[in-house]
Amino acid sequence: MTANNGPHTVLLFDERAETVLPYSSDAFNVSTGLKERVRQRYLGVMVLDRDGTVCRIDEIHFEHLWGANIWRRMFSFMNGGTRQISVIMSRLDGMGFNEMRQRALAYIRKHPELVEQYFDKTAPEEALNQAASSSTCPELFDALGVPEPFNCLDSLSAGR
Repeated sequence: MTANNGPHTVLLFDERAETVLPYSSDAFNVSTGLKERVRQRYLGVMVLDRDGTVCRIDEIHFEHLWGANIWRRMFSFMNGGTRQISVIMSRLDGMGFNEMRQRALAYIRKHPELVEQYFDKTAPEEALNQAASSSTCPELFDALGVPEPFNCLDSLSAGR
């Protein structure tokens, strides 16, 4: 994954749900909901970085309830179990850009409503047309209208 000083945006490809969604890299530090449901939903999910790196989520370790003190951790518990996590990923060197682009196109065709909800594009057809002609990961991210990290999903949650 891209090594930089702040959060960046990645695409998560859920093969079971056949969806592609933008996430902030901060999401690999926070989870909400039941541990087993989070694991069930995210283990095995592919992550595409803007630099073209493709990884698979192999493990999710639940560190502790979110918060710097006991009161904040109690608040986290009462609000659905917000936890600090760590995610272990393995690099998928065999996954190339064309395969990831084809997955993105297929998943968007299946769930065009997600473009309007989670991406900066308002027309799924426009996103599909521009994504189909993209030739690099940055072009694909721009074609889909992948938002800045602060406008993306920012935790691994048990439900969407």
